[in-house]
Amino acid sequence: MQGSECAPRGRYGAIRLASITTRSNGSRFISFRSASGAYRHITLGQVPKRYADALKVRVEDLVTATFVRHAPSDETARWLAGIDDRLYDKLVAVELAAPRRGTTLEEQVNRYIAEREDQRKIGSLKKLRQTGIKLFAFFVRRQRSGRSRRRMRPRGGGGSRSSTSPRRRSARTAAM
Repeated sequence: MQGSECAPRGRYGAIRLASITTRSNGSRFISFRSASGAYRHITLGQVPKRYADALKVRVEDLVTATFVRHAPSDETARWLAGIDDRLYDKLVAVELAAPRRGTTLEEQVNRYIAEREDQRKIGSLKKLRQTGIKLFAFFVRRQRSGRSRRRMRPRGGGGSRSSTSPRRRSARTAAM
């Protein structure tokens, strides 16, 4: 069975892969028929029509790829890799994308050490494990504090003070 035979057809026989529907409250969703024949929907919320149209083009490419059982276009694959988790999860829910395989820092460090266990001395492995524990603790602490970057404060006296702030003098310069 070829891809065009199982694809839904519109009124005049043209292949219709996806459509945008706007609800009375202004929210939009994309409807399409999956390769198994079931109707699926992706809720977008209250988004501009232009955004919904752009997303519909991507969904159509993903639907076409599932009908003919091949990978989506390179442009769509790059787009899929760069979208946020919320939209990606919606695509996973309607079986247009595979779930992302995320690895944690701890898993990566443990895999790195396991790959080198037969090549290193016992002392070197001990140091690698200690470094992994400290690295993990650093990022967990940083994540809990809610800061991703350190604030940079201007150094030196040049230009860091506003013109209206009073100038403080030390006891030595006040005596002069």
